[in-house]
Amino acid sequence: MRSIPARPVAVALDPQPSPLPKGRPALYAVEARSPVAIAIQAELSETLAALRIYEPEQRPFWPHLTVSRVRSERRPPERGQRRGKSRPRRVSEPPSPLPEQLTEPFEAVRIALYRSKTKPQGAEYSRLDGVDLPPA
Repeated sequence: MRSIPARPVAVALDPQPSPLPKGRPALYAVEARSPVAIAIQAELSETLAALRIYEPEQRPFWPHLTVSRVRSERRPPERGQRRGKSRPRRVSEPPSPLPEQLTEPFEAVRIALYRSKTKPQGAEYSRLDGVDLPPA
């Protein structure tokens, strides 16, 4: 991480949480618009891939904040199966928009690199490194 030049990172949060995926969402997230954060992630991805310690994802990087997760509803197992399938419950009232003061652009104070391990209970994140960012 320290090989990537630290620079000011402006961030602006969208006011309305988006359902993901659409239809029966598993979560709601707020986009964190930041071209500089996207550029830093691309530089770090290239650096780690060149060191052969990371395989870049096919999907584009999407800076966001997860604001809520939707619990799943478990269906009974099919004949011969041990566990039933699950899918997100129906959402009767999605999250409200963010208050106006939270949608004002702000400067990030640090970036961090996390490892994500997917488990049946959900993802587990562990912080690997971080860098403090200079002010604008």
